[in-house]
Amino acid sequence: MPKVLNERIGFNFFHMVKKVTNHLFRILALYRTDYALTLHIRAMAKKLNVSHVTLLPYLRQQEKEKILLSKKVGKNKEYILNPNNSLTKHYLTITEELITIDYLNKNFPIKKISDAISNLNLTGPLILFGSYAKNYATEASDIDLFHLGKLEQDKLSEIKKQGKIYGKEINIKASSIENFAEGLLTGDILIKEIVQNHIILFNPAPFVNLLWRQYSER
Repeated sequence: MPKVLNERIGFNFFHMVKKVTNHLFRILALYRTDYALTLHIRAMAKKLNVSHVTLLPYLRQQEKEKILLSKKVGKNKEYILNPNNSLTKHYLTITEELITIDYLNKNFPIKKISDAISNLNLTGPLILFGSYAKNYATEASDIDLFHLGKLEQDKLSEIKKQGKIYGKEINIKASSIENFAEGLLTGDILIKEIVQNHIILFNPAPFVNLLWRQYSER
């Protein structure tokens, strides 16, 4: 096959895949703060600022792959995450990664600090919450971080040090996996805030696993 044709096919395939996955993960991102959420197509379309006709083939694809389940309510179909398909959980983990990539590309101060602490080999998820995660931080805003799992004192000190290098006060809270899981069940205020507004800077899988377990075991 001629080289130019090969390149054209490769280019078209890349953009086709990019378009499909973009819609797939944008839809799943609607559920990342509430795995039990139920949405109909027009509500999705409004949140994503696209037409419901545009979303329809992607929703059909996700139903076919059993990522989402649907039920008819009146004249509308409502969609939920499929709690019995482990692939849905993996897609949600990838969704968190893509959200983080997009966020860091748009938020230079957080990216610089994230780069600086990336070699600390944190064992648990490090999660940005508060005003920076909600996108209304000012120059005077502190950076709020949450670590899931044990955080050694030397790593805590290094994270705070990096904040000072970039002129930011970093507040860090931490919780064991057991206490976090308990907080999900009891409606702990801090944990609810983190779930509702978060950017996972490192290691999203354990965080997604906890939310998924709570959802799938309801």
